Amino acid sequence: LPKDLRAVTRFAQREALETPLLNAILPSNEEHLRRAMELVDESGCRRIGLVGLSFKAGTDDLRESPFVALAETLIGKGCDVKIYDPGVSIARLKGQNLAYIDQHLPHLARLLVERPEQICEHAELVVLGTAVGDSFPWRDRFRHPVIDLRRDLVTSQPVEREGA
Repeated sequence: LPKDLRAVTRFAQREALETPLLNAILPSNEEHLRRAMELVDESGCRRIGLVGLSFKAGTDDLRESPFVALAETLIGKGCDVKIYDPGVSIARLKGQNLAYIDQHLPHLARLLVERPEQICEHAELVVLGTAVGDSFPWRDRFRHPVIDLRRDLVTSQPVEREGA
């Protein structure tokens, strides 16, 4: 997690320890986010489906999720974004998680869809963020481009199941 990484690198700095690999992680993550935006821009698509929003699959932890930042940036550029993440429910967000979303993506309730089919119906382009397992039944329904941030892959065909 970014907050943990920052704590470790601050500790290392205080102790005068060199941590070049750790110091490179956050800038690398920012570069991946920048590249994702570049790929969306290059596609020319405006109706975007984002699959996976949480920091980690199977959780509702949205704090410092790069996919929250991506959604925020896409909306800021005028894209019509819909988000599917079965682990995220507005009603269950609490504490720091809720405060983070209220600050960074306050209109999340309007963006979330309950069924993956709604992403297929809406999107000209799907961006796969946090892995949601193989529960996204779009293979037979979606024929538009896909940006798979989990694999740094752009395809015009549905992404095959890992290990298949």
